[in-house]
Amino acid sequence: MKIFFSLLLIFSVSLFSQQEDNQRQIIKEEDPEKIKEEKKKRLKEQMMRMESEAEKGNRGAILEVGNNYFYGRGGVEQDFKKAIYWYQKGADLNSRQCQFNLAGCYVRGTGVQPDPDKALELYMTAADFGLQTANINAAMLLDNMKKYEKARHYYSQAAILNDIRAQKKLAHYFENGLGGEQNHKIAARYYLRTAQKGDAYSQLKVADYYNNGLGLTQNYKESMRWLVLAADNESPEAQAKLGYCYINGMGVKKDTETGFKWYRRAAERNYSPAQLAVANCYATGRAVPYNPEMAFQWYMKASKLKNRQAIFNVGACYATGEGVEKDEKKALEHYQKAAEMNFNAALYTMGVLYQTGEMVPKNEQLAISYFQKATKLDHIEATRELALAFLFGKGVSSNPGFAESMFKKAAELGSTTAMIDLGMFYETDKYGKIDTKRSFEWYEKAAQEKDAEGSYRLGLAYLKGIGIEPNLKYAASLLREAANLGHKKALQELRSLTR
Repeated sequence: MKIFFSLLLIFSVSLFSQQEDNQRQIIKEEDPEKIKEEKKKRLKEQMMRMESEAEKGNRGAILEVGNNYFYGRGGVEQDFKKAIYWYQKGADLNSRQCQFNLAGCYVRGTGVQPDPDKALELYMTAADFGLQTANINAAMLLDNMKKYEKARHYYSQAAILNDIRAQKKLAHYFENGLGGEQNHKIAARYYLRTAQKGDAYSQLKVADYYNNGLGLTQNYKESMRWLVLAADNESPEAQAKLGYCYINGMGVKKDTETGFKWYRRAAERNYSPAQLAVANCYATGRAVPYNPEMAFQWYMKASKLKNRQAIFNVGACYATGEGVEKDEKKALEHYQKAAEMNFNAALYTMGVLYQTGEMVPKNEQLAISYFQKATKLDHIEATRELALAFLFGKGVSSNPGFAESMFKKAAELGSTTAMIDLGMFYETDKYGKIDTKRSFEWYEKAAQEKDAEGSYRLGLAYLKGIGIEPNLKYAASLLREAANLGHKKALQELRSLTR
């Protein structure tokens, strides 16, 4: 009996194995295209069932059908318009993911006309219904639209989920008071978070905050540490700043060779301020041997990146023939280009050219126009030239009152020459503004700045009692100071005192 069952078991196993082998043979012999068609048929049937559920308002089915049409999967061809139809249907039923997906279509113009406002509405709705990933998208659109107050709200929501983009943006918002209060402590805190995650820009900002003692307790050692991290993290701005620190011995031991290397490293990353710095090193012989040709080459590189100072400097090189063949036409072209970019030194230079008739036909009215533009940008010499023009009526009607205001502006910007101009302006009765006390005060301010003419004029004031009681001893001291600074008239006056 046992033998019978054993034989029966062996026979059954053998039969099963034979059937399995036959099945494999059948599968092997089947047409691959037929298998593909069968699979496609099954997918279409599944899609039909899914669409049926979607038509009944099943939000999960609506999303899946929309995604299938969007990506061309699930047995259907890619069809953006049908995807939009289903996403809209889901959005109307408050499906957060459908709202999110539909918003993306409106941003990119996929299957619909681009509509940032519609996209924003959908992102905000999805975010307000609790889809956290929609917060950052809503915030970025609001940011682009400069709707900073709302953007700050959605960035804050995204930052809770440690979205580095949101944290970095919030830092910028609090730093600059966008969409609400300005708070450097909060800004520094957010920058610190993203800096610790390796963001180079944030590392640079943390370095600045430690350096300035703004938002963080001033700590030059920490500032340098974060600056080095940012520089090593290939931030060209940090590299340029590190170069400046080494060249000037700020926060580190002065090392011009290392400083120049950092400048060069940033310059090679097409950071135009660093290219300008490299050019200046070659132009002055600082940190590297004097080489005007190399200076010109680096000025040209920076100028191609629309660096206004570099464009102006290229003009200066062509004007003087430093590092390149002298070419006044090209010099003027670069001066004009920099002036059109509202670079104050270029505006002033154009004013001087039209005032003197160098390179261009003399035109005092046009000179005044350039001086006025440069003055609005706080160019000291242009402000003083404007004052002189209105004082003496050069290219404009004489206006001593306006001239006085321009002299004051130039003086407040630090021009000792303008301080002396004011002193002389108040000392004479020619303009109906005589005020010897104010004259003395402006001479005194210029002298305090170690200006030779200022010391000379103040010495004369003490000598002659202009706006002050005469004091021969102090007058002699001031004249001696002016003489030591190379003032020839002061030396003559001093000699006449000692005879």
